[in-house]
Amino acid sequence: MLQQLLTQQVIPSSSSESQSIDYPQCRQAAVSYVMNVFPSNDCTSRFILLTACSDKNEDIRSLARRNLFNEQDNTYPDFQLLLKLILSNVQKNSSIDRHTLIYHPQTYQEMIYYLHRCLIRQSFNGEKITPLWKYEEQLLYVYDIAKQNTTIWYNYIQFLLDFVLVIHD
Repeated sequence: MLQQLLTQQVIPSSSSESQSIDYPQCRQAAVSYVMNVFPSNDCTSRFILLTACSDKNEDIRSLARRNLFNEQDNTYPDFQLLLKLILSNVQKNSSIDRHTLIYHPQTYQEMIYYLHRCLIRQSFNGEKITPLWKYEEQLLYVYDIAKQNTTIWYNYIQFLLDFVLVIHD
């Protein structure tokens, strides 16, 4: 229900009645609830915050971003689990036409950036500051993950390409 409340701002609705009703206080309460109740490594709560990053209300956007990209918190969700959740929501809500985005472009940007941070934290075991020479080690880790589950990586790359193609058309 929280997810539906927040995504109503980014998924276009066919009925004009639902477009005229706005619940910014409810959305802000939903974001605050997710921030305070769920741990920062919970995939569903992070997905809800990612969708709130493109809310039309600036307070809600900044609240969600502040919680997602909190520098004091080193715990992130598992990359593969979060990616599966994002892809399942995108595919569930997608139409046959692949040239339209389900969510606001800002949401996709935040999802891609956050997924990247999850992957980095996972590959460096939560290290906060990573020297450049360690990125070579990260590539080996990413390669091992990719070998274990090629389908999820194919879907991730397709997700990135779909976003890039729609944005640049």
